Amino acid sequence: MLPKILTLEYLSNEKEGQYLDRKSARIKPSDIARHTVAFANANGGVLAIGIEDNGEITGFNNKDSKSINDFLNVPFSSCKGRLKVEHEIRKVTIDSKQDSILLLFIEPSEDAVIKTSDDKVYLRVGDKSKLLNHEQVTQLEYDKGERIFEDIIVEDSSIDDVDLQLLQQYKEKLGTSLSYEEILDARGLLKKGHLTNAGILLFAKHPTKFLPNARLRLLKFDGTRFETGQRLNIIKEINYEDAIPKIIQKVKNAITL
Repeated sequence: MLPKILTLEYLSNEKEGQYLDRKSARIKPSDIARHTVAFANANGGVLAIGIEDNGEITGFNNKDSKSINDFLNVPFSSCKGRLKVEHEIRKVTIDSKQDSILLLFIEPSEDAVIKTSDDKVYLRVGDKSKLLNHEQVTQLEYDKGERIFEDIIVEDSSIDDVDLQLLQQYKEKLGTSLSYEEILDARGLLKKGHLTNAGILLFAKHPTKFLPNARLRLLKFDGTRFETGQRLNIIKEINYEDAIPKIIQKVKNAITL
């Protein structure tokens, strides 16, 4: 964690890590976008601009330095998402001359994934801003509650994959005159003609066709506890690969036997 008071000594001497990164004011301003995004997608942090990687304070008065305003514009011009960034322009003295460094305070994004303007996603891991692949981005979206597994559309599916007998039973319990498509659509189980993961799990004829792990394994063992290895005491094993309502009924029947 960062200390409450960020002294120049701390900013210059502290090792770069999960919450702190230093950048020269001579770099291209858009180059800080990935670090800003990485901090926001993790636990937040501080970008100290005008301090070299080795801790030397060089400020903004060098001939090759970019302007402070150019760096301040990056969260708006080179990042996508509800990015929360505050800043401080701190006066410093370098070789008896007045200069400045820029501190960007990046708040963590609690409920959304932040991206760069080219749709890349970075995450702060230690002292690195790590570029995430598609699977890692998806997992981050789940972690932040931006993506809900049940609502994901299964593009290869359609109403033809629905167990209509099972859906008819549901329709009768609802006592509705809506069509099958209207029932599924009203509950977010069918979107744009395709079933969602929830629709697959609840009403598909063959859920494992789309979700290979959509199965339940029922084990019956001899004794009062489950044993492994040479003492393995499983005497019956049944795998169920049906829609959830059917699995519930089949398991209930199996247990009561």
